[in-house]
Amino acid sequence: SNFDDGSCDYCFCLEGTQWSDSLQGCVSTAPPLMDACGAGTYWDEESQACLTTVTCAEDLNTDGIVGIADLLQLLSMFGTPCDEVETSEFTCGDPVNYHQTVLIGEQCWFAENLRTELYRNGDSIATGLSDTEWVLSNQGAQAAYDDDLANIEECGRLYNWYAVSDLRSLCPSGWHIPSDDEFKTLEMELGMSASEANSAFWRGDDEGEKIKSSASDIYSWNGSNASGFSALGCGFRYFNNGQFMEADVTGRFWTSTAVSNSSWYRNLESNQSGIYRANINRKYGLSVRCLKDTEE
Repeated sequence: SNFDDGSCDYCFCLEGTQWSDSLQGCVSTAPPLMDACGAGTYWDEESQACLTTVTCAEDLNTDGIVGIADLLQLLSMFGTPCDEVETSEFTCGDPVNYHQTVLIGEQCWFAENLRTELYRNGDSIATGLSDTEWVLSNQGAQAAYDDDLANIEECGRLYNWYAVSDLRSLCPSGWHIPSDDEFKTLEMELGMSASEANSAFWRGDDEGEKIKSSASDIYSWNGSNASGFSALGCGFRYFNNGQFMEADVTGRFWTSTAVSNSSWYRNLESNQSGIYRANINRKYGLSVRCLKDTEE
């Protein structure tokens, strides 16, 4: 007979059954019921019944076989509009591919250095190159600083310009490597004059401070980070010997704009408050930020 030992609130279930809180009733515990499920079915504990196992989407009537009945059902639905799946609209500030984003003026930027090891189409970007291989390569390549994967979380990866300019694209769909002019737009939003933005070398007043991470950020530098850009001193890989240099001292970013046999880039340094603009050898390994495409 059943008795109340304090382990349940309902102790009137008969032998071979037990109380189910989810169903609020007595359900069978007898194994034969579970064993009785036929081919193409399985025992479902919640409903206490044999349910059909759906093995493929084409089996519309869930009988375990893709047959004429499924075809007739599909034809009967031909031309019927599909219900639209609701997708949340992206707002700048939402993460993209695990990268944080930030709105600066009317531009939406990655607030972290890119760390992908794949092009947009899924192809791998060459990595693990020795110093000599890096110098000799004319193909897209990437590396973690000092070839230490532990540096990727904070600093992302360093890419040569061949990877930046590859048509397969480093940035996810809807994003791109910013051009030299798009970097100027950022700089002028931060207070730089148009004439300064168009000049070369060190320019501006405190615009570099505004995009460098602050001492209070999780990953810190010595800026104010007033913009939320969160630039870090992640160093670079040198073009003529393949060595990693100037971590915690400099942060360098590619643009997508070529000039002669080199390309424009931006540089920040721990002892400078401005932003450096110049062109640089394409074999350097620099950091990359992605910029949201603008809607036409």
